[in-house]
Amino acid sequence: MKKRLLTIIQLLPPVFSLLLLSAHFLRYGILPLVIILLLFPIILIFRKPAATRGVQIILVLGTVEWIRTTVSTIIFREHIQQPWGRYLIIMASISLFTFISALVFYSKNLRVRYKLNKINLV
Repeated sequence: MKKRLLTIIQLLPPVFSLLLLSAHFLRYGILPLVIILLLFPIILIFRKPAATRGVQIILVLGTVEWIRTTVSTIIFREHIQQPWGRYLIIMASISLFTFISALVFYSKNLRVRYKLNKINLV
């Protein structure tokens, strides 16, 4: 029971990050990507290394998307002479959270659950 609760708690950050990314793309009306991102946490049900690698790749790409969005919005806000300091702090936090979410699969509990040994951790 403790191990199951720990697994659920450890999987919350990646799932939340995927939900945030789907909301981001929903704002831009990219519905196919929204649907894919909403369905992606389901593959974590399967205890396969490829499932975790897929989620990790999506989260790293999501981090890149957050950084790209941050830079383009700051450039725009600077152009229209609007403040952007707080925006940068918020977006940097979201980017960092998304990146750290990809790293939870390196915890011992999730390595055992998804059969991730030292060979396929790279």
